[in-house]
Amino acid sequence: MFVLPRPASNTIDPERDSSPSASEDVVSWGTLAQVKHRTVNGHIEHSFSKAVSTLDNREVKLRGFVIPLESGEKHSHFLLSASPRSCFECWARGPEGWVEVTSEVPVEDTYGQILVSGRFLVIRSDRGDLHYRIVDAVRVRN
Repeated sequence: MFVLPRPASNTIDPERDSSPSASEDVVSWGTLAQVKHRTVNGHIEHSFSKAVSTLDNREVKLRGFVIPLESGEKHSHFLLSASPRSCFECWARGPEGWVEVTSEVPVEDTYGQILVSGRFLVIRSDRGDLHYRIVDAVRVRN
């Protein structure tokens, strides 16, 4: 029998993260997981919850782990994930478990969680890409 591994203790579990984390203004990964997918006439349609849709084009804060897209000590373009990059078995999430982040000021590479703030965009394409993007991001020191 194959058993899926449990998320690592340092992973942000969306099943348990359905309410805002730490403070009311931090978006939870549980909220971001509120999306359904279906195929209609060969195209993927995404149905986002009202909670997700109201975040579109608004300033938000999100806590997660930096997943670099290129090598280097600092990054202006990276993914933010509920799972650390060292937890490969935790990466079985769909596109709702990742957020593309762009920032003017590069963010230092780290294996620990960070908190970013920026303008949140819901991506409604049918290409199967990531569902979310944060632009004009800044790291919030906590």
